[in-house]
Amino acid sequence: MFEDYKNKYSGQRCFIIGSGPSLLEENLSLIKNEKIFIVNRGYKALDHGLSHYDFYVCVDKNVYEKNHNEIQKTTKFPRFYNHTFMDSQIYWDGPKEKFIPVFKHENKNSILYKSLMLGIMPLDYYDGWGKAVTVVVDTALIAFFLGFKEIYILGVDLYYKDNTKTHFYGKEESIYLDSKKPTKLISQALNITVKNLNKFFHHHSVKMINLSKGYKHNDIFLTGSLEDIFNK
Repeated sequence: MFEDYKNKYSGQRCFIIGSGPSLLEENLSLIKNEKIFIVNRGYKALDHGLSHYDFYVCVDKNVYEKNHNEIQKTTKFPRFYNHTFMDSQIYWDGPKEKFIPVFKHENKNSILYKSLMLGIMPLDYYDGWGKAVTVVVDTALIAFFLGFKEIYILGVDLYYKDNTKTHFYGKEESIYLDSKKPTKLISQALNITVKNLNKFFHHHSVKMINLSKGYKHNDIFLTGSLEDIFNK
């Protein structure tokens, strides 16, 4: 099934929409004619100025099972799901929606689980990959294998200014934060993974840039602004 999409968008650019609170500050009308990926519950951005999306990505079984009614009713193909969703009773009890499997190495005792952190990058989509730390990394790799050469990211703040609003649509109940103080969502695993991904993409002449207004870090993603992309 993936063969129908492999390198289909060679040389083009795309946008990955995350769920960070700063997404509400972005002028999403600027990307009305662009190729767009949404992740997890990102379809809610359609109520906040996003005109459309082209690809849906969900790799966390807990996210899928908790929000399966929404996901099954709201999303459209092409969907990219973790291949382990086939092990979920919820999937088989539902409409058994069509999806393209993402081959995730989830055995924590295997070197493949830490492949991205070790700089072992997949050279073919069917190689799969291990822990990505964030679904945005999974999505960037999918975009790479679809042939995109410019990958722009929005709503990936890795920072909560107010812990009562963890996402652009409110607070996820599954996220427990005791303090109302700002929280940085940076880990050593994420730092290493993204830096390895940047090297890999650079080798393949692909650029990945975080345009999110709420991104408060200077040493992981390359950064820019949405307005600058369209003012060139």
